[in-house]
Amino acid sequence: MRIDKNSLISPEQDIHLSSVYIGFLVLKLLKCKDSITIFELYSVLRKEVDVVNFRMMICALSFLFMSGLIYFNKPYICLNK
Repeated sequence: MRIDKNSLISPEQDIHLSSVYIGFLVLKLLKCKDSITIFELYSVLRKEVDVVNFRMMICALSFLFMSGLIYFNKPYICLNK
């Protein structure tokens, strides 16, 4: 896998399909609920953004985790407070 410096948001890509926007949707969802399973999260994101795929969601979750905004508690994804 090749990683370049424009990997967060590509100029050719629609902003609503970027991992940063998907991460925003994850944070918005976690603001309403304290925790969510990855399966629930994926089904909600599929309804919100039609073309979201699992890779986009994993990139968004990795970005949020490395930023210290979320943490994982066994089967749940939780918002860091």
